[in-house]
Amino acid sequence: IYREHSGKIAFVFHTLIVALIVNGGMMLYFEHNNYLTFPQLSDSYSILPMGIAVTIISLIAIIAIVYKYLRQSSRFSPVLFELFTLGSLGLFLSALVEIKEVNVYLDTSDATTFASSITSKEMHSGRKRSTTYFLNLYGWNNQPMQHRIQVDSTLYHQYNENDHITVYLHKGFLGYPWIEKIKQITN
Repeated sequence: IYREHSGKIAFVFHTLIVALIVNGGMMLYFEHNNYLTFPQLSDSYSILPMGIAVTIISLIAIIAIVYKYLRQSSRFSPVLFELFTLGSLGLFLSALVEIKEVNVYLDTSDATTFASSITSKEMHSGRKRSTTYFLNLYGWNNQPMQHRIQVDSTLYHQYNENDHITVYLHKGFLGYPWIEKIKQITN
């Protein structure tokens, strides 16, 4: 099957798609299961529009490459179908992870600190013993709304309701604010 040049090219695209799904899926899994608590975006859903845009642009670029190398091959349609299904998923998952990482790790802004207090704590248990922990904070930056942040079990048990904390917030390289850490205010 790989003696033909088009078989090798199709294999490369298939491997790329699998790698994108694994990359994005693993990082989102680690974040969801509290392996990576901080840094985290102030609003996790704010990167969705950019993630969709990056996915579409990347998909168009990859389709152009597939068209250039496989347009006269019988593997063109299967590879194209795989790109539109699994490839789109892999590109989207990886785009979300990479946008967050670029936003956080290329950010050179100093942290702005905001005083807040923990209004409530939440613990959600999954079917397979995975537990997700949240602290609900009174808003900061002159925002009266509550803000919910995901934390690991250590931080969850370290703080109590009505504790006063400091939130360390950065602007973000791409303009998406992110939380570096939270720290209890001691009297």
